[in-house]
Amino acid sequence: MWFTLALTTQAAMIGCLFFSWQAPKQNKLWFRSAALLALAASLFCWKSLAGWEFGLSYFFIAASLIAWAVILNQAPEAKPGNVKGKAEKALAINVKKIVLFILRFLFYVLIIGGITAYASIAISYDLPLGEPEQMTVATFLFPSLWASLIIYSFVSDKLWRLAIILTALASYAWVRLPL
Repeated sequence: MWFTLALTTQAAMIGCLFFSWQAPKQNKLWFRSAALLALAASLFCWKSLAGWEFGLSYFFIAASLIAWAVILNQAPEAKPGNVKGKAEKALAINVKKIVLFILRFLFYVLIIGGITAYASIAISYDLPLGEPEQMTVATFLFPSLWASLIIYSFVSDKLWRLAIILTALASYAWVRLPL
């Protein structure tokens, strides 16, 4: 239930921000205030679902997923009969792009999530801390690495850099914590 509420309020927040960008001046304040209320509700839902450490990371991951789905839907498509007219500002939903985007996202979540979980445990064991502090470092480091690498994978044009980072993290974790 918390997961559905968190995603719904987050989608409402990004939708309100998107419509405030396209709305006339008199409606911008309403859309922005609705977006702030949805932001507060979404943060509360993620916090209740997974705690502050994981909740903030999942909040940013879900925000990037929803925002990039909206950006992919705004890609202009050529229309053969509309050469001289103005471009339309309609939100056309392209199901194929959304499905490919979600599949790519899930692929990165599984690979990046596994490697960063393994690497964060290896890094926390290398630090000169006691067992409770090591667990705290691993709990904080895993979602931070995971969210930053996922967001980097969607922003970067050159995925070979991401592959190098993941290979370095995986090899470090494999050397420090052999299976």
